[in-house]
Amino acid sequence: DPCISISLSTDDYQLWSQFAVHTTEMIVTKPGRKLFPKLTLSVRGLRPDGIYGIKMTLKRADKYKYRFNLGKWTISNEEEEATGFAPPEIYHLNGFQQRGDEWMRKPIQFHNFKLTNNPLEQEKHMVFVQSLHKYTPVVEIFECNQFMMHTLVKW
Repeated sequence: DPCISISLSTDDYQLWSQFAVHTTEMIVTKPGRKLFPKLTLSVRGLRPDGIYGIKMTLKRADKYKYRFNLGKWTISNEEEEATGFAPPEIYHLNGFQQRGDEWMRKPIQFHNFKLTNNPLEQEKHMVFVQSLHKYTPVVEIFECNQFMMHTLVKW
């Protein structure tokens, strides 16, 4: 139904806002680290009996490499293209597809993955990111039926 109005919101808005003001960084290691602050979302407006998929990817925010200098993050003089590695899709712990009423019943937590700077890491719960770069979480909601999936919302 093209008239439905779907909304996504973070349950930790104040915490994420505080970190954004300070351009907080995470030190990423080869063994991996859990994302902090954790990403917890609420969704509204799905058809209760519809089948939906929700996934998250981490997208490079820009092509720049950053360095910490004089107490703040600045763009270094070098640009760096993204690696040829496609950003892995991160799924909710309960799986990819659920009914709309299940997705809306409680907050959606993306806590079951670690960030790593090892491009060869193959574990499905590990997400490769390049050190000294900015990333933005991108969440997509798909409507699923027996023939196809199509994106309804990108947040």
